[in-house]
Amino acid sequence: KYTAWHHRRRCQEALGGDWAAELAYAASVAEDTPKNYQVWQHRRVCCERLGDDGVAALARGDAVVEPPLRERAAAEHEP
Repeated sequence: KYTAWHHRRRCQEALGGDWAAELAYAASVAEDTPKNYQVWQHRRVCCERLGDDGVAALARGDAVVEPPLRERAAAEHEP
């Protein structure tokens, strides 16, 4: 698939971009659009590119996105 996220990854790779900054950006976008599959895929790729640093970021919770309160409350009350 050639999405905007794919294009961002290609640019990151070509320019030797900062994958930690890209991971932080993806996390901020995921907060706004938590059901966006492409952003979660991009986040996963960023973690892979960071290697052990990506795993450490996830372990610390740096890249974890909490769902908005309204969505959490709705999910808890679904039958």
